[in-house]
Amino acid sequence: MGRILFWILLGIAAYAAFRWWQRQGLRVKQRRRPEAISETMVRCDHCGINVPESEAVQVGARRFCTVEHRRLATGE
Repeated sequence: MGRILFWILLGIAAYAAFRWWQRQGLRVKQRRRPEAISETMVRCDHCGINVPESEAVQVGARRFCTVEHRRLATGE
């Protein structure tokens, strides 16, 4: 009976150590996660909403959030 209890406790301890080791590895991976690349936000000249510069529709120096707002503002 003593040997069975010993092996059960050893198995529980090994499982707990394995789980602890896994969690430590995940924490290291989370810390090393690259920083998000920030992007400049620009204001729509029609409605005033802010959109990322890469998604803005640009006409000369004016920027718009959608093609529809460009059309409405420029009268096309």
